[in-house]
Amino acid sequence: MFLWWVLAAPPIFAARPQGVTLEGVQAKLAEIQAKKGLPDDIKTQLLNLYQLAQHQLETARELETRAASYQQAIASAPGETRRLRALLAQAPAERPPEADLDTAPIPELERQLVAEETRLSSMKNQLADLDQQLQGQRDRPVKAREELTAAQRDLRGVEEDLKRAPGPRVSASLAEAERIARQAQRQARMSEITMLEQELLSYDVRIALLQAQRELLVRELPLAEGRLSALRDVIAARQKAEAEQARTEAERAEREALGKHPTIRRVIEKNAALSTELAATLDRLGQTQAARKAIEAQAKQIDKDYKGARKKIEIAGLSQALGQVLREQRRKLPDTRRYHQDTKDRQAEIARVGLRVLQLEEQRSAAMDVPTRVGRLMDAQVDSSIPPAERGRIKAELQKLLNDQQGMYGRLAEAYTSYLRALGELDFAERRLIDGAQGYAAFLDQRLLWIPSARPLGVKAGKDLWSATLWLFSPTQWLQVLQSFTGPGARGASDLIFAGLFLLLLALLGMQRRWQAKIEAISAQVANPHSDRFLLTLQALLLTALTAAPLPLLLATLGWRLQGIYAAAAPAFPRAVGDGLTHIAPPLFFFIAFYRLCRPDGVAEDHFRWRESALTVLRRHLAWLIPVALPALFVTAVVGWEAPEVYRDSLGRLAFIVSMMAFTVFAQRILRPKGGVFAEQLRRDPNRWLARLRYLWYPLGAGVPFILAGLAAVG
Repeated sequence: MFLWWVLAAPPIFAARPQGVTLEGVQAKLAEIQAKKGLPDDIKTQLLNLYQLAQHQLETARELETRAASYQQAIASAPGETRRLRALLAQAPAERPPEADLDTAPIPELERQLVAEETRLSSMKNQLADLDQQLQGQRDRPVKAREELTAAQRDLRGVEEDLKRAPGPRVSASLAEAERIARQAQRQARMSEITMLEQELLSYDVRIALLQAQRELLVRELPLAEGRLSALRDVIAARQKAEAEQARTEAERAEREALGKHPTIRRVIEKNAALSTELAATLDRLGQTQAARKAIEAQAKQIDKDYKGARKKIEIAGLSQALGQVLREQRRKLPDTRRYHQDTKDRQAEIARVGLRVLQLEEQRSAAMDVPTRVGRLMDAQVDSSIPPAERGRIKAELQKLLNDQQGMYGRLAEAYTSYLRALGELDFAERRLIDGAQGYAAFLDQRLLWIPSARPLGVKAGKDLWSATLWLFSPTQWLQVLQSFTGPGARGASDLIFAGLFLLLLALLGMQRRWQAKIEAISAQVANPHSDRFLLTLQALLLTALTAAPLPLLLATLGWRLQGIYAAAAPAFPRAVGDGLTHIAPPLFFFIAFYRLCRPDGVAEDHFRWRESALTVLRRHLAWLIPVALPALFVTAVVGWEAPEVYRDSLGRLAFIVSMMAFTVFAQRILRPKGGVFAEQLRRDPNRWLARLRYLWYPLGAGVPFILAGLAAVG
């Protein structure tokens, strides 16, 4: 029955249309879906074939549209390119500002600033889009020719399928559907071939137009940035002048308040407080804008270096010379950790400013009805026995002062609103800087690991070593360090923190003997099994750490002082010394604390029951390691901060090698199977895992710092 139905299909499917159109195929689909009594498998095959034809015809339409756009480019792009080239040949026309920069109010200038920022952002997005288009078109001719060859091959295959007669057992309806599907495929392939041919023909004129558009944007971008920068400078200058005016008004108001009626004096003092707050807010606004400007410049430079590095590596690969340049850029990338803390602090400031804006809006609304406020003050605070003439004078002066106060609320609300926006812009700029710096750092870290950072040590390094040594021990340099503590840059609001740290240091020094006696008393308690407690061991560990803290705390405090905002105006050497001090403070604390743990009657002996022979070895070698390795690490950090590259490659590298060799000797002496800290245990338990693996952990412990020293020596 099923075979009979296939061979005797209804005549509506046997009709052979003269042409294949999308509308005709869609009509066939609707007709098949509505047809009753059609077997499911036949219906499914017919729907699949007509849906394939529909998809191919839709693709053909899209390709025809693209081909038409390429034909349009062939016709119009050369003329547009000539027009843009003519504009590029002319001197760039400076667009006049929308408002008079000298007389326009600050809110109007800020509105214009927002418009300029929007315009500049749009130009940058357009430039990025053009760069992306040009990048995508770089290899397009080769790919288009490959796609053209494949489409021509597919077209020949479809033509052969169309010439092939349907099988004898295929119904007329299925044969017709297959023919329409193949015709739709042929139409799609022909449209693709036409599109690809037009794409290749229009390639040169389209690329020329994109390049001209890009060059015009590249020329206009600095002009737009200059307009934006000039507008920001004008606003900053106007805000600074307004801040100075607010201070002057506050001082004048305080002088005028002398001898006035108490009610007038209180209003004057309120206005003076608002003026002072306005001046302080405008100062913070200026500082925030300056910080944002500096961060944007830094982020722009990082982005420029990032793009330049990628391009150089793509073109020429990573050579040693390029590696030196990139390593220097990596070293100068900002430490993003402090920006994360700044971001947290700024969120709190944004919340405070937002709340203050709401309060000012409420106070401004309450101050709108000046006559009513004057009446209440006159009734409540001005004695009715005062002569009418005097009362009239007081009332007139109150009227003027309250009108001024109302305006002051408005100016203060506007200043806080600008400050709030500036904080948001600074936060956005810092986040961009963090993302850019972290991305560039990750890019460099992946590629610079195995690139030599310097030449192997040789005669030239010896010559540079002498110059670097003179630089490090220059009396002028160390005089700068002393001046950083006492000069103008050393004063700041955090002097209390610095003083507090020194008071803490003095307290630690004063408690040394008492804590040491306490440690000895605890050791006596631990020796008695009846009084031994785990809490006593924790207490002894804490006291040992406190006795080891003074010198590391002193170095860390001095380093923090030199690295902080106080020394920002000082030369680079004081900050380099500060970096060196903060670098060696933690390992110095660890070594001193560990040495004190290992002293006779210390925690290691009395609490942990370490052997005296092992403790003697540790004390003997820690005694020379601390004065050898830590000064070398200090020199490495100082030279690596801001010193010239030749100093880092000579003195800095030699100091690093000295420190690594010191750690090598230290590790060898304490880990050696005979005479080391584990010698007694290895002798008593030769079959334990510690003894069996001694040929692994002993060379590894002593070899790692030795290998690092060797790598530094060869560059």
